[in-house]
This record gives sequence, C-alpha cells and structure tokens, in this order.
Amino acid sequence: VTLNPKQDSYLLELSQAYLVKATQQANKESLSDSEKRNIELLVNNAINGTKIATDISPNSAGNWSVRGYVYQNIIGLVQSAEDWAMTSYDKAIELEPANPYYYTQQGSVLASKALLPANATSKNKILEEAIVKLNEAIKIKSDYSPARFQLAMVYQAQGKINEEISALSEAIKESPNDPGLYYQLGIVYFQTGRYQNAKTQLEKAVSLNSEYANALYSLALTYEKLGQKEKSLETMEKVASIYPNNAQVKKVLENIRSGQSALSGIGETSPGPVQEAPPEVKK
Repeated sequence: VTLNPKQDSYLLELSQAYLVKATQQANKESLSDSEKRNIELLVNNAINGTKIATDISPNSAGNWSVRGYVYQNIIGLVQSAEDWAMTSYDKAIELEPANPYYYTQQGSVLASKALLPANATSKNKILEEAIVKLNEAIKIKSDYSPARFQLAMVYQAQGKINEEISALSEAIKESPNDPGLYYQLGIVYFQTGRYQNAKTQLEKAVSLNSEYANALYSLALTYEKLGQKEKSLETMEKVASIYPNNAQVKKVLENIRSGQSALSGIGETSPGPVQEAPPEVKK
C-alpha cells in the first residue's frame, strides 16, 4: 500500500489482515488497557482501508462486499457496525444484483443483529427480515447452499426445529458432499432426541471427512445414547488422537471407559471439542 496507495486490492487485503489480527488479539482471555487500545486501532485501520478502497473504485461490487464483510465481523464491537454492513452490501447488490452472496451476507448480518442484547424486544422482527434476505438469495440461485444453511440458522434462533431441518435437508440436496451440513443436521436430531437420525447424518459427515473432530465427538455421544458403548469408546478415542490435549475430550473418554454417562460432570449437551468453521461460504 505504501508503494502503491491507489491499488484498491492491496488496501482490501491489508484491511482483512488488520481484521484477523484484531480478532486474534480480542480472543485472549484477559486484555490490558494497552491491548484494548491496540485492538481498537486495528479495527479502525481495517475500516479505513475498505473506505479508501471504495473511494478509489466505487463501482466495484467486490470492494463494497469486503467493506460489508469487515463491518459484519465487528458487530457488537463497534456501534452501528451492522447498519454499515447492510449499507455496504446494498451497494454491492446495486452493482451486481444477480449475485446471491450479498443477500446471504445480509441475512447473516441481520441474524447477528437480532442476537444483540439491545435488540431483545425486536429479535423476532429482525429474524423475519433475515429470512426475507435469504429467500432473495435462494430466488436468485435455488441451489445456493450457503443461503439455505444460513436460513436454517435463523430458524434455529427462532426455535423452529422442523423448518430448520427442512432448510438443512434442502441444502444437503444441493451440496451432498459438504460434511458440515450433515453435521449440523445431526446436531439438530441429537438435541431433539432423534438419535437414530442423528447417527445417520453424523456418520455421513465422518465418511466425507474422517478427521472431522466435532462430528466424531457428537457421533460418540450418539452411539452412547443408542447403547452402542464399544462404538462410542472407539469413536471418542479417535477424537482423542486428533486432540490429545483437549481437557473435555479426556474427561468424556474417562467417563465412557468407567461406565459413567459420557457427559457426566460436563453437562447434558453436545458441544464439539474444538471450534471449527461452519460450511464454507462461496460466491
């Protein structure tokens, strides 16, 4: 950027680098005042980079998309970030109206906005707005699985389990080789006590990605619920081989070996042992 400050692509890459660095630092357990100030500086640099890029090339939908993405990732940290994200994606839509990605991102922004404490009373209204945006994306491209996945997440936030299952099932039809979709559907079935259905979906996720730790973890819990203790132990041992130092995995494995409930002392939920990315979102 220093060598060529008018090259918008350099500015966009730099902005995203600032954003990644800010996120990494913000994830630390405790922050000093100087670290908080540094994060604020990094966020401001990320925002300013995308502003300059859109000033240089205001007719580039991609530039506005990255600007929206930066704002989207600081929702809850910067006041009105969600509104700036929506405005940026609006501009991208104006320039490239046939791209479902921008509507999908707007749906995701609104879903994040709905979960902010300040919007507790208007949560359902905002989620309905998100559904409208996501359906716009699906209208443009019916086989666009990222939009269907996000739609399922909105239904989850609304507590509409049947609609969530339907949306995930449709996404799987369009992207049958995406293990993340099978995993998410398996989790819904597990949490609603439909363990045989959960087993089917989670086994499919693992067949597509044998190192998918969260799917293996949840599959081990599912096997336990179905009374398949040996399979539960074998599957959890696979998770432990992938993450040998994970305290939660160690505890669950110890519980299974000793004949206790797998989640004894942890909580009757089905969290994954690690933070993994959701299904990849592609334009």
